[in-house]
Amino acid sequence: MTLFFYFLIKTSLGSNLGEVGSNDKGYYWKLPNGLIFQWGYHNSGNYIIFPIKFEHKCINVELTPSVTSWAGDERHPFIKEITNSYIRYEDRGVDQHYGLNPVYWSAFGN
Repeated sequence: MTLFFYFLIKTSLGSNLGEVGSNDKGYYWKLPNGLIFQWGYHNSGNYIIFPIKFEHKCINVELTPSVTSWAGDERHPFIKEITNSYIRYEDRGVDQHYGLNPVYWSAFGN
């Protein structure tokens, strides 16, 4: 099932606060000044494809592990590549366990 929504946010005065939407990749909020916030949950492979492409540049990405695969093992996802349309990451544990765990992610840019 593909989830999709799209709407414009307005203040009570009628001012446009931007466009909010989603698809099967995650959620996004495009502000009138050009900034774009995107976020989601990822649990398949090491490429996270953004819900929409950043027109100019992805400025920042945050990754938060959602689970630990091995008892007592801290997970440390780290970003290997950032583009306007996706990021590539790896996930390592302190005991040299390698593999990917699901992550919550957020990104912003313009």
